[in-house]
Amino acid sequence: MLRRAKGQSLVEGLIALPIFLLFCAALVQLVWLLLAQHLLNSATRYVALQESVKPGSSLEQQAVFLSRMKPLPGRGYVVPLISVLEPELALVQNADLTETDAGQYLHDMDYVHIQLQERTDQQAEAWLKLAVVNVEVKWCFPLRVPWVSEVVNVVDWFADQAHQAYCAGYGQMGTPHFPLRSVSKVPLKATREWQPQL
Repeated sequence: MLRRAKGQSLVEGLIALPIFLLFCAALVQLVWLLLAQHLLNSATRYVALQESVKPGSSLEQQAVFLSRMKPLPGRGYVVPLISVLEPELALVQNADLTETDAGQYLHDMDYVHIQLQERTDQQAEAWLKLAVVNVEVKWCFPLRVPWVSEVVNVVDWFADQAHQAYCAGYGQMGTPHFPLRSVSKVPLKATREWQPQL
């Protein structure tokens, strides 16, 4: 009877050990995912700060992003989709911004108090809304535990279809990728020009 109990506990242990190891691997993968999201939020903020100082420099945005994501282990090289969210044309027109000869609107950050005093309350409110830079970064994080990637992709309800397709392209290389997204808003620190969106 004692010999039979030892055999039963050995079989139970052999069944439970792989499940426990898979659970631990899944936990490590999810912690990496949370770390990646945290670093992405930080990197997005730094990219937004870069955009507020030097608008339109996409190579510098990429360099800032990659330098901020450096501490992440096993990140691979995935090119982020960095986009500056442009304001609506109606908001730009309500702000009474200067229009250049090229048809662009100029948002000048010099002498803010004087510029706000020269506008009506509605124009000043629109001007202040335009004095914020909105940057969105979409990035794909490589998942190392295969079955965890399947579970996470099923649970992924917040990524848009284009972003999922972008990450699926990286997944064709052998490692599945999980779409991460971050948006950051910072105050504008330099003169900015917009081409009106029709």
